[in-house]
Amino acid sequence: MATSFEDLRRTVQSVVLKLASFENKESQFNARQCEFLKQKASEIVPILEHFEYTLRKHDLHSLQMSWDLPNWIPAAMELQRVLKDAEVLIQECNCDRDQWLQVEIKRGNLKETFARIIYDLEWHTLLLRGLFVPESSAFHRNWETCDGNLSLNESSILSAAAEWDRKTLRESLTSSHICDGEICRKGEKCLAKQVLDKLDAEEQVSGDPNYFRDLMRLFLWVKPEHLPRRKKLGKGSFAKVRETEWLGQKFAQKIFFDGSGYNRSFKKEIAALAGLDHPNIIHAVCCSEDNRHLSIVMELMHKSLYDLLHQDCSSPLSIFQAVDLMLQISEGLRYLHSKNIAHRDLKSHNILVRFADPQPDIRSDGTVNITTNTLFVAKVADFGLAKVKNTSTMLGNQTKDLGTTQWMAPEVPMDGDAMRSPSDRFHPMKVDVYSFGIICYEILSREDPFRDVLRTRLRSYVQAGNRPQLPDEIPRRLDILINYCWNGNPLRRPDFAAICTELRFIKLCLLSGGED
Repeated sequence: MATSFEDLRRTVQSVVLKLASFENKESQFNARQCEFLKQKASEIVPILEHFEYTLRKHDLHSLQMSWDLPNWIPAAMELQRVLKDAEVLIQECNCDRDQWLQVEIKRGNLKETFARIIYDLEWHTLLLRGLFVPESSAFHRNWETCDGNLSLNESSILSAAAEWDRKTLRESLTSSHICDGEICRKGEKCLAKQVLDKLDAEEQVSGDPNYFRDLMRLFLWVKPEHLPRRKKLGKGSFAKVRETEWLGQKFAQKIFFDGSGYNRSFKKEIAALAGLDHPNIIHAVCCSEDNRHLSIVMELMHKSLYDLLHQDCSSPLSIFQAVDLMLQISEGLRYLHSKNIAHRDLKSHNILVRFADPQPDIRSDGTVNITTNTLFVAKVADFGLAKVKNTSTMLGNQTKDLGTTQWMAPEVPMDGDAMRSPSDRFHPMKVDVYSFGIICYEILSREDPFRDVLRTRLRSYVQAGNRPQLPDEIPRRLDILINYCWNGNPLRRPDFAAICTELRFIKLCLLSGGED
């Protein structure tokens, strides 16, 4: 269904009205960040009114599907989606102080989420402005600069707002006991006090590459009996995943197998997850421990990207759906690398997805009807092999059998490989870039990478420079980008900041009907 500017205007006004409720309520959660978001959303209203006037002036308002109409509908639908995301965020923050603790536990630090929504609001608005006013200098700057970053001034304002909001949260948790019977149980350390310890630990280790030394304080710890094990969701080499329920919400619980080796896997994973808060990184809610098992409780997603591509989709994703997924994954990895963490086992199984629409179209058999208009939220997960890099080196250790063969970069050593000299070590961040290129192929083709190559020959096949065949119909710039990502020379692979910029530029071309 086409989106009209009247629909857009109603959505904007709804968001602004909900944000306006923060003006006279100092007790609201993330009040100053919401106030900044309200300001940015409010700025869109007069711009949309100008666009609507332009449509009426040219007598096109009632002929939205006319071939003569400027190609604004895809861009308008995307802007509406961003506004809906803002609406959901506002709704979660629109709570009294006695609910702050639950929101903080469930969502964590939302600064990166606010930054993403604010940037996307401006980006899509500039795109629409460029479609109606092609000579707009703001549009041309945006065309050339798709780096995903707020301006220096906006970033400073948001950082100050986030700092004030965290300070207010700390004061609220300190001033009174806000736990109820569901949250704070007799015989356990008060969750409010645990959250305070976590906030203190995050401040103390901020910017410290060895922050995993203080892991116990960087996570909430809950007794296993308070985490009922529901249906099984999956099983891997180190752990099994089940659905659980806590604080009235459903989560995924990753339960590590018994044994010292699995305990090391648990410690590696929480070392990587500690302090990470990004809309495209899976959020760890708490940890649990008993005499036999260690577990991590995380936000619940729908399924893995692998299952989505190879089981759920009956037809290929549209090129816009594909690029949107790629951009989300690359944004998560860009953030991860900015924290000096390399994933090192990146594959479609370790990307989790859910439907962007909280009420997707359900078929009679219970499955979701996936169409070219279905959009997804993607998050990077499974950090069991992740490596927190020492900032003094840009090279990885000679770890054997790193990652999964089909997605593994050709330079990564395996058992039987001759040990290389220190100067020939692989670059862990560039290994992730190679794996990302393979995932991009998978998203575009919905085929297993190297499915026709024997496993025993795959290593030499890839080292000889062979790569999967990309579909012919994809945009030229996307083809070039993926080939750069899986280049045999790791030094020629782009970093994720450059990848995000290029993917956003490709998305801009798709939305505006420009050349690729």
